[in-house]
Amino acid sequence: MSDVTFRTGVPCWVDLMVNDVDAALEFYAATMGWRAGERSGPEFGGYAMWFADDVPVAGVGPINGDYPPSWTVYVGTTDIEATLASAAASGGQVLAPTMTIGPLGKMAVLADPAMAVFGLWEAADFGGFARRDEPGFPAWFDVQSTDVDATRAFLRGLFGYTESSPDPAPPMADYRQLDLDGAPVMGSMGAFAAPVTFWMTYFAVGDVDAAVERAISAGGTVLHGPEDTPFGRLATLADLEGAVFSLVG
Repeated sequence: MSDVTFRTGVPCWVDLMVNDVDAALEFYAATMGWRAGERSGPEFGGYAMWFADDVPVAGVGPINGDYPPSWTVYVGTTDIEATLASAAASGGQVLAPTMTIGPLGKMAVLADPAMAVFGLWEAADFGGFARRDEPGFPAWFDVQSTDVDATRAFLRGLFGYTESSPDPAPPMADYRQLDLDGAPVMGSMGAFAAPVTFWMTYFAVGDVDAAVERAISAGGTVLHGPEDTPFGRLATLADLEGAVFSLVG
């Protein structure tokens, strides 16, 4: 188990935007064993959270705009406006400007020069998921980019990451870790499965094969795996609306 300390440059939350929130709540409860919380009122767009061990783990809400169903990774920042200004000056695009979410904090959504979409979160009362690297919680994040050099340069400039090669090395020759103060934060690689730039969230589970079977029974689709890797047993899935996520044992 690993507790998460909120800080600039470290992923702190993930959420899912879909057309049918109620169906998504049921699918991920069945697949991951999460408990679905109550949906919020219209002032917060019908947003809901999932819980693992009664700890918030992820959110879900209805799509607002012409976007495909997808997971979004939120990176922490202690000054969201300064981070957005730096992103815009470095070739990024602000897709959703800063919004205050009641007493919880502030959010924004942006894209890097290669159109990798991710969010920012400035915490007030809510710092995001407080645990990771254990069953039911996020375990890792990758960005797959059609212009990986541009994506890496953008993220280095925004958050001060350095790059390293993981040990053991993955099969993708261009894979690099992005580190903060010597600690790994996320991975980066060229887009290989499709010519699309996106962030991937890996959720930890106790038994990948069993979780995959639960996802299939709930209507999900297996895109890759399960397979054994140097980093654990992995599988990549699509949910009921095609939003992609991965599982790691």
